Amino acid sequence: MDAVRVALLREVLAGTEWLGATRRFAGALRGSVVSHGGGMLLVGTPEYEPWHLAAHLVDEAAWSGTPELAPTLVRHDARTPSPTSTPSSCSPRTASSTSSGSPPRPPTC
Repeated sequence: MDAVRVALLREVLAGTEWLGATRRFAGALRGSVVSHGGGMLLVGTPEYEPWHLAAHLVDEAAWSGTPELAPTLVRHDARTPSPTSTPSSCSPRTASSTSSGSPPRPPTC
């Protein structure tokens, strides 16, 4: 997200519990990594593979100069391709056609 989108999101969420909850979550993440190595493991469940969160954490690590925020994603189904290693504001899905043969849909965030 760029600075304009972040400002707009903060404005929309003002007065809700989301801003405080987000700050607490971000503080917990930053407080749980060490600056001299190590790293963070991000583990999903068989029902939910958190590759999208991993991609956002990789972006934040790059933008903030805090490489230890970039997680190692432990996946339950390693055969399923996912774009966890490419920093971007919205990671693209793996290109594939739908059953009707139409082109792939654009990525969503």
